[in-house]
Amino acid sequence: MDTDKPGVIKRLRRLLPEAVNGDLSRLSALAHENKVALYLVGGSVRDILLGRKSFDLDCVVEGDAVRFSRYAATIVGADAVLHRRFGTATLYFRHGEAETDSRIDLAGARKEHYASPAELPEVSSATLKEDLSRRDFTINAMAISLNRSDYGRLIDYFGGRKDLEKGVVRVLHDKSFIDDPTRIFRAVRFEQRFGFKIEKSTEALIRTAAGKGIFDEVSGERLRHEIEKLLGEGTPVGSIERMRELHELKFINPAIDFTGRERTLCRRIKRVLDKTGHVLGKDGINKWLVYFMAVIDTLSLEDAIDACGRLAFKRGERLKVVSLKRWGDFALRTLREKGDLRASEVFKGLRRLPDEAIIFLVAKASGERSLQRAKAFMTKYRKASLDIAGEDLLRLGIKPGPRFRKIMEETLLAKVDGKLKNRDEEIEYARRLTEEGWGP
Repeated sequence: MDTDKPGVIKRLRRLLPEAVNGDLSRLSALAHENKVALYLVGGSVRDILLGRKSFDLDCVVEGDAVRFSRYAATIVGADAVLHRRFGTATLYFRHGEAETDSRIDLAGARKEHYASPAELPEVSSATLKEDLSRRDFTINAMAISLNRSDYGRLIDYFGGRKDLEKGVVRVLHDKSFIDDPTRIFRAVRFEQRFGFKIEKSTEALIRTAAGKGIFDEVSGERLRHEIEKLLGEGTPVGSIERMRELHELKFINPAIDFTGRERTLCRRIKRVLDKTGHVLGKDGINKWLVYFMAVIDTLSLEDAIDACGRLAFKRGERLKVVSLKRWGDFALRTLREKGDLRASEVFKGLRRLPDEAIIFLVAKASGERSLQRAKAFMTKYRKASLDIAGEDLLRLGIKPGPRFRKIMEETLLAKVDGKLKNRDEEIEYARRLTEEGWGP
């Protein structure tokens, strides 16, 4: 792994777009003019050393990052979003049609003090070394100098390069998980993403922290954010299994376990997502939520609601989980039903469920028949609606009430089955239902 200046510069040129390298060079020149020390830090350094393309660039300024960013934006023509309260800024570079636009986040070097475990830290200005020492793992605590005098020099105070070579995830100090319990999620995520191994003493610290109820004081929003990222990476079976081994699924709900059944289910989810991705529409789905449904599959409705509350789920996400728990069994029977089903029967079985729940249930049902029924529903019937409205039934002399709704329902099902092609046919069908005794 080349980490001398020529080797690092070569990696920067190979792994970053030409325009982005130009952006870094211009910032370097401005930093030199303003006597500001500037460094590339964190995950982007890790990825560059691993030979991976990095698109999220973080820089640290020893000094006032907001002031420097505001000045830099005016000189290089970038758009700047300033966060004076936090001492950070984001520069957006527009490169035109030939190049992809980019962003670079800048922050002032800072140190952190945790007044209480799991609380957000108090921050103050610091040196680069102090800034790097507050980070989560050695592999994320390196920097590359962007200063004119030593551009491309790797700065590694804590052995991150060696840990990259050995493929281990190691914390910087023994209180790391007490200070910030969400680092446990990140340890597992990096381990699984890179095929690394959590270093033995670091794993021991995780297990010790787990026994102290460290997540009790962490906000639901922070936990949800980490869960979303953990379950959103590729096929998260390994990450979920690792969290189970480390006893870190219990904080969601004590009844949760992750057995061979759930592992198989998650692998099926991946296959179903691969087969249905092209039919899910431009907005797609929350893939992480599908995997979360597998994690809580054995929970009752009440426990599932509690889990959503603990993780501060957004209202829409919570409703998706609740709908699965309420209507999932009926939908699963529909998907598994042998023989042919009318389109309206599939429609009735699945229409109360969001796409995430349907994908999950297809994986649970298994089999090509279930997959084809779900695909047909999502592509043909999901948005089925009538051209007629209540006013049309009133003109037929039908009074509002249960039968009113039933006639509308039966007319819609007939349309789903392809029996009705237009508004006139819908009105005629509703009229016949009325004459057959469906009306008042």
